[in-house]
This record gives sequence, C-alpha cells and structure tokens, in this order.
Amino acid sequence: MDMIAIKGRVLTLVQRSGPILPIKLCNELKITTIFAGAILSDLIGSGKVKISSAKIGSSPLYYVIGQEDKLEVLYSHLKDPEKKAYDLLKENKILEDSALTPLQRVALREIKDFAVPLNLTTGQIFWKFHLIEDNEAEVLIKAYLSPPETIKEEIRPIEETKPRKEELKQEIPVQKEVKKELPVQEEIKPLKQSFAKEPEPKEKIEAKIKEKKQKKERAKSKKYSISEIVNFLDGKGMRVLNEELIKNNEYNFDIHVKSQLGMLKYLLKFSSKKSVSDKDLILAQHEATSKKLPLIYLSPGKVSENARKYAEMNNIVVQNYG
Repeated sequence: MDMIAIKGRVLTLVQRSGPILPIKLCNELKITTIFAGAILSDLIGSGKVKISSAKIGSSPLYYVIGQEDKLEVLYSHLKDPEKKAYDLLKENKILEDSALTPLQRVALREIKDFAVPLNLTTGQIFWKFHLIEDNEAEVLIKAYLSPPETIKEEIRPIEETKPRKEELKQEIPVQKEVKKELPVQEEIKPLKQSFAKEPEPKEKIEAKIKEKKQKKERAKSKKYSISEIVNFLDGKGMRVLNEELIKNNEYNFDIHVKSQLGMLKYLLKFSSKKSVSDKDLILAQHEATSKKLPLIYLSPGKVSENARKYAEMNNIVVQNYG
C-alpha cells in the first residue's frame, strides 16, 4: 500500500464529506482506526485538515477550511449553557467579555469552534461569531465602543455625591466600641491548655506508625522502572526511540511500530494508575496531538467503560501492562 496515495484518499474524503467522524472514514476507506488516526494526525499537522473542539459522543469531527458553516451539526451536542452562549453570540455577532456573566464567559471559552476571541490593544477581550469576517467584527466593535453623547451627560452628576465621605467618617467611632470587648479571649486560654494536656494513647500512636510504614512499602512495591517497561515493549515488537519521566510512575515514550506500510511513529504513555478514565486519555491525547503523533496508552489499571468508548472513537490504542 502506498502511504501517499492513502493520505490523498483520506484528504479527498474529508473534502467531499466533511465534517466527518473518524469511524465513517474508516468504514468507507476500509482501514483500521489506528492507521486512520496516524494519517489524520499527519494531515492536521500539515494544516490540510482541521479537528473540532466539540464532540459527538466522545469523537471530534474532521473538516477542511470552507466547511466551518457545517459545524452547526455539533449544536445539538452542546451543553445547555453552551447552547445559550452560542445563540447569544450568533444573534449579536460580537460580545464584550467583561460585560458577560461568569457562566457566559466560561461557556464561550468551551465552544472554541464557534467563538473566536479578539484581544484589543487596550486589554479588552471581545468574542466574534466564527462565520463573521474580521473587518465586519472590527466595524461592530468600533460602534460598540463609541457611546452616545447623552450617556456622557448622565455620568457627570455622579461627582456631586462626594459629601457621603463625611457621613462615613462620623460612623467610624462605632468600630472603636467593638474593640473594647476583647477581654473575652481570657476565657479561651484555659480551654487550650486542657486540650494540650490530654495524651494520645500509645496504641493509636503505634497503629499510625505501622500504617505509615505499610504505605511506604506499598509505594516502593508499585514502582516501575524504565528498563522493565522497555523490555515489555520490545517483547511486543515496539522499538523505543526515546523516553521521558513525567512524574513518579508515569513515562512518555516515542516508539516505532511495524505495519504493512513500514514503521509508524507513536507516542506511548505509561501510567501506573489503578484505573484509567476517559479524562486520562483526553490529557494524554493532548500531549500526542501537540507532537503530531497517534497515541498508545499503556497501563496495568482497569479501563473504565467511558475510557474504552473514547479510545474507540478517537483511534487510541489502550494496552494492558502485565
């Protein structure tokens, strides 16, 4: 199979049927999800294909420039606050971030496919609907920032309210009367002393010491060395190119995997967690996407049902270590 020819077929299909789910792409081209994931990652890295932030179920959509208007199919899969933010932005075309409620600001940051942030030189943040051209947004923002003269005249009389400071100064002596009641602290002191005198039973102290020792022993027994993991990967026919310690018992490996088209490069994430959730896979996928590589997730932990579904929909290989 010619890798260049397959990439061309994938790109043509996205151009013709996008936005498209990866499963539909695999079914039509009759290729595996792993292989499709590697090709799509390469096309995203080269800028020929884009990936949506919102998802249908647990899978994003793949599309090309010019198909942004078709992303509205994602609307029904948004959460209620995100739908309201979408409707508000679509109706107004532009929105000032500081004029919104906290919930609306959070929602706009979640719908990255539809809300485009605009940072002004003044430090203000505006949002524009994704189908609005930059020049149109610029005109709307300038009109928004130019308030009518009638508003300026209404603001002037506010300066006449300055005499309120004198009223506040007259009320300050009330705070001094409250400070005179501080002697109540003398009654609290004997209580602190009585608690300090109560000794903790020796049995409880010994039990705590044993628990700490057991925790340390368990932590030591669960350590996984890089050499041990590399040997495991070698046994699976995976060639390690380099490794990186992320934190205790968590490693990243750049590996080569043999395929019908030759050697394919992957990011392999190893984690010693007792359970693997869809959130773990999402974080690992972000790392892989930043490196423009497909992902293999290796762990001795139990994989949750949500994680299995997410892996299937996003072409992630989840491998059990053990």
